[in-house]
Amino acid sequence: MPPVNMEKLSNILVQFSRLIVEQPLIREMDINPLTVFGSELTALDARVVVNLSEESSWPKLAIRPYPYQYLKPLILKNGVPATLRPIRPEDEAMMVEFHENLSENSIYMRYFQSLKLDQRVAHNRLIRLCFIDYRREMAIVAESRDSSGRSRILGVGRLSRPFQKNEMEFSLLVADPWQKQGLGFEILSQLIAIGKAEGLKRVIGSILPENAAMKAICGRLGFKIEYSNEMKALVAVLEI
Repeated sequence: MPPVNMEKLSNILVQFSRLIVEQPLIREMDINPLTVFGSELTALDARVVVNLSEESSWPKLAIRPYPYQYLKPLILKNGVPATLRPIRPEDEAMMVEFHENLSENSIYMRYFQSLKLDQRVAHNRLIRLCFIDYRREMAIVAESRDSSGRSRILGVGRLSRPFQKNEMEFSLLVADPWQKQGLGFEILSQLIAIGKAEGLKRVIGSILPENAAMKAICGRLGFKIEYSNEMKALVAVLEI
């Protein structure tokens, strides 16, 4: 017999899983039998059992799947195409390169202090930032491809939920070569849209008083900005 096309079989398993995730009305589902002969895969019989009970009794997923619904294509001011998408665990290598393209000023504006490159790209740190629970936080990267087709991260935005369930804190960082291309505005706009979709009531963020670019972005998006004596920084708040 010819060998089984493992890529096709793997794709069927992935699509089967995705269907279960996207259709919570499905209580049970099976394909039996699924015949496999070389590259030919055929479902000879299938069965679906639908949930008729109250939604509150439906089983909940232990781990939230990758939120494909938050992918968004865009074109930067310089004409370069990019994609905003939720971060993935395999982005760690690209995040290292991303941090290599950050100036000391950009680091200070984001973290309110200087951080050495080896601290920022340490594996234990990056794996926590890339491998996230999409229920508790959301990180968006702006990804583009260079002329050789190699992917790179241009900017990163994050929503984290430190305290209240209906409030999240945003952070934003764009690599120096890609600043002044409208990317910061697009990333924060997408974070706000995600916050609305997730049922948040408020998005907040801390900004250094000298960070004119971040103040301008927040002003365009309708944030109220006030100085906090306690934090020695500006606090931007948006009710959504």
